[in-house]
Amino acid sequence: MKKYLDNLRWRGFITRQIVVRAVRDFFDSHGLIEAQVPILARAPMLEPNIGVFSTNWQSSQKQLQLFLATSPEQNFKKLIAQGLGESYAIGHSFRNLEASGDQHQPEFLMLEWYRFHQPLDFLMGEAQSLFVFCHNAFSTVEKRSPSNEFTYQNQSFAMDKPWSQILLPDLFTQYCDLDLAEVLDNHELLFQFAEKQQYQLDRREFEPVFNQVFLNEIETNLPQEPFFLIDFPAVLSPMAKAQQHKPLFAQRFELYIAGLEIANGCVEETDEKKLEQVFAEQLTKLQVAGQNINYDTDFLQAVKLNANNNLAGVGLGIDRLAMILAGEINVNKVSPKFF
Repeated sequence: MKKYLDNLRWRGFITRQIVVRAVRDFFDSHGLIEAQVPILARAPMLEPNIGVFSTNWQSSQKQLQLFLATSPEQNFKKLIAQGLGESYAIGHSFRNLEASGDQHQPEFLMLEWYRFHQPLDFLMGEAQSLFVFCHNAFSTVEKRSPSNEFTYQNQSFAMDKPWSQILLPDLFTQYCDLDLAEVLDNHELLFQFAEKQQYQLDRREFEPVFNQVFLNEIETNLPQEPFFLIDFPAVLSPMAKAQQHKPLFAQRFELYIAGLEIANGCVEETDEKKLEQVFAEQLTKLQVAGQNINYDTDFLQAVKLNANNNLAGVGLGIDRLAMILAGEINVNKVSPKFF
């Protein structure tokens, strides 16, 4: 395998295989079982801003529209609801309506894992430990000595100390001079800021405007060293539970490394009625746009059945993790596409 890593054509591609093997070794040693999760479902996950691919199953008996998984989550939670314990899955995921580029592809490989009755801090610690494990596995194949640092694009970052946690409201204060809690109570404050920055607002809806502000004012100023971004608005995090003492904010994090979002974790929402409302609102928008689909009632039932487990889970982009370990800047180097 070392000879492939020394070949620039195959370095990224083989690095991804090393990462997949290391992920399995890591979680197997931590007592989690691997789940092989189906990628087809009768109804899509209706999350805002995530487009789905569909296909048709044709047989002599019937024709049925099916939807490709945007992540392992949809069918994974159904398996857990049937009695599967703490577990992980590595699965191909598909997202429509997103432009491809150096960091995005419509098809990608995602890791998800679920713990029972664990807080957000536990997940963040485990995510860092997984990265270190994968880095060390990669170093072993490359025949490099163990190190407490890793290097990406000529920058070195520490792995031997807990990575910092940065609060999203602090970044809004620093770069936008906005109190995010006040913004969540009064969305007009965000619209006024966006207009002052001369953004083109097609519609005065909170989520798309928030995403514009985050991408342009916040994400461009994020530090390069690894950190966990926390305190996301609960209204924009429907799959996550709200914080008990700060209900405007979700029990959710995103892991950034070298400016790349690598993982997204949360303590899972257990109230299927809240999710049903989110899905219903999204369904109405799609039906207005002429799409005749429904939401996944089996998924909502799984959320209800899983409530006693107090699921906490993480989704991690295998391709981006492999990019960083291989020193690549283009995801096509680790996951080539042929279209």
